[in-house]
Amino acid sequence: MAWGASDFFTGANNTTAVEVNGKGISVYDVNREFRDRVQALEKQYRRKLEPQLISAAGIDKQVLENLITDSLISGAATDLDLRVSNQQLQSTIMSNGVFSGENGEFDATVYKNLVRAQGFTTESFEESMRKDLKKALMGGAFLSLPVSEQTAAQLAKMGLESLDLN
Repeated sequence: MAWGASDFFTGANNTTAVEVNGKGISVYDVNREFRDRVQALEKQYRRKLEPQLISAAGIDKQVLENLITDSLISGAATDLDLRVSNQQLQSTIMSNGVFSGENGEFDATVYKNLVRAQGFTTESFEESMRKDLKKALMGGAFLSLPVSEQTAAQLAKMGLESLDLN
């Protein structure tokens, strides 16, 4: 990439930050992800992070790289015609304890309030969840691919008999 990732965070007016396989990633999405990432780090470290530290850590570049990777994975999932059914989506959301009411069961009011508090509509949250589930399916597809004996032997030589991706 010839341009600097920092262009997105300093008010560049282009609506498309970067194009990946013909699909644009908007400046708005880059800025939103950047802001969310910084807020998460500030919450984790329980202090405001200085702009110089954020810049030195390369958070802007990490965010952009993550969005590009997500776009590539999403495109591959689409190419493979991987789909998440409404039932799978509903089951995933309803089984998430974060959305439980006082009785321990899924509570639609809690769900709507928490989703709204995160800046989503229920529709945008569910679309985001659907994308995340597709990416998880893609990850599972790659992790379950058979490996040749020759590749397994090479991995074993490198001490990579098993990988912990968590």
